[in-house]
Amino acid sequence: MIYQWQAETLRDVLARRPETGGGGLPHALLLSGRRGLGKADFADHLAQALLCESKDLSAQPCGTCPACQWFSQGNHPDFLRVRPESLDEEAGGKAEEGKDAEEGGKSKTLSQEIKIEQVRLLIEAVVVPPHRAGMRVILLYPVDALNLPAANALLKTLEEPPSRTLFLLVTDKIERVMPTILSRCQVLTLPAPGRAEALQWLTTQGGVADAALAADLLDEAGGAPLAALRAAGGEDLEARQFWLGQLEKGPGLDWLGAAEAMQKTPMPRILDWTQRWAHDLLSLQLAERPRFYPAHRVALEKCAVAAGQPALWDFAQALKERRRTERHPLGAKVQLETLLLEYRQLFVKPAKPAQPV
Repeated sequence: MIYQWQAETLRDVLARRPETGGGGLPHALLLSGRRGLGKADFADHLAQALLCESKDLSAQPCGTCPACQWFSQGNHPDFLRVRPESLDEEAGGKAEEGKDAEEGGKSKTLSQEIKIEQVRLLIEAVVVPPHRAGMRVILLYPVDALNLPAANALLKTLEEPPSRTLFLLVTDKIERVMPTILSRCQVLTLPAPGRAEALQWLTTQGGVADAALAADLLDEAGGAPLAALRAAGGEDLEARQFWLGQLEKGPGLDWLGAAEAMQKTPMPRILDWTQRWAHDLLSLQLAERPRFYPAHRVALEKCAVAAGQPALWDFAQALKERRRTERHPLGAKVQLETLLLEYRQLFVKPAKPAQPV
């Protein structure tokens, strides 16, 4: 399926097929856009539409031809999906990204990279002509998850693409894609819905009954409705409310109690919320409006006035550095205590130097 804000883009892409009178599709199409817009779902639907053997060339796969039946069962001979192990497990409902799986009684860490072994299998598959009369589609995401050997191996195939093959690459971090791969793809940036459309979708199809919560989560997600929907249905919603409530207190937060209460919440999510909060504080200090938490503007304004600007800039930079070790096995409580203490220090005014007598 695709989402309502993607329908026009899908029609435009499919209209480029030669059989519809278009000029043809590129050999590699890189789908970009912010996280939470449904890029992988769009790519999946596009792949099925391109492989559909119905003579109806609309944007919707027929769902009944042999190709559509194979695609829905996950065994179309001319479709190959390449993604990290962690996403395979998540899609199969076995584990969440970044967590461990059991294999032969032992704990196995799920890889978040696309490895060279996966790309070698891809290369072996594309040297054989498509099994059906149509084309072959390779869906690879996120392309920024390719490790260096895998990226170099894929690059050789993109430089000499096999005939009747389309590579669909997906990323929400285009700045992390190797320039050599980027230069060999045609980039298509998927649009985000307008705020009214996104809120309407969240409260109807998404089923978020609380309109105020839907608006708050949509702002936090930067206007990405699927990211907002995941947050609304996630286990961390209560933790999010508690954490923001602590940040609102500024110098009055209970850093020891908050660290104790939040130690079971994944550190990446805590850093997400804190980085957005720090961004809004800096925006208010620069006489701009809060981007991520406008519903918390009153508390943000109080904190922005009380915080020292140089210290806040340093804190925001330190948060970026923390992202590099966000999954470090160091005790969560210790990390949280340090983070909260650093935040509280933002509101401590530096002592004035003693005046000479």
